[in-house]
Amino acid sequence: MEQQEAWGHWRPHFRSGESSARIRAWFRRVECTACKAEEGRACRTPAGYPTHHHKVRRDAAGLPPYQEWHEQGLLDDLVPGTTPVLAQAGLAARQGLNVDEPLGDAVALVRRSLADRYGRVLLDTETLDRLDHDVRALLLARGPEGSAEIVTILAAQIASLIMGAAPEAPDAAYNQMVTDQLAAARARQRLERLLDGLEIDQGDGASETAPEE
Repeated sequence: MEQQEAWGHWRPHFRSGESSARIRAWFRRVECTACKAEEGRACRTPAGYPTHHHKVRRDAAGLPPYQEWHEQGLLDDLVPGTTPVLAQAGLAARQGLNVDEPLGDAVALVRRSLADRYGRVLLDTETLDRLDHDVRALLLARGPEGSAEIVTILAAQIASLIMGAAPEAPDAAYNQMVTDQLAAARARQRLERLLDGLEIDQGDGASETAPEE
């Protein structure tokens, strides 16, 4: 796999210098149809502030020729960051299914959640913390726009599953699912508090009945 393909839209961290300017110039060689930024100008938010290049602009410009630049010694001041685990899984899903980046990331998220399902059911803290960390790393790497695309895809997939399972009343089925999940979570919290209270009472009782020396 070429370096260009491996990086995808994942943006490494750069020192300010020629490499970062070269990559900015690559994307800015085309205008942005999302915010109407002209060639050579930065993309803008609706409020007019500079922001990352919009997806339509990145797609129109194509991936920078990282491998070619590297061979020419034009990326000497580049400091590559560590690609998030889920970004790597998203790339594999993207290539395996021949889909775009947001859908590949969404597939990777669901697959990871399914792989960790027993840890989530058993409320294994280490499993939950690891999943939370990896998801945060992916969303931070994708930025607000990329994260929004992932969330939209996941919401559409969930809606599709619910409509398939309950085509007559999908809204009611979803509301019932959420209600059941909340009830189960609250019951589990009450049980945990009860068990914590029993442990405290047993500890106090043991100290009270301890034999005198």
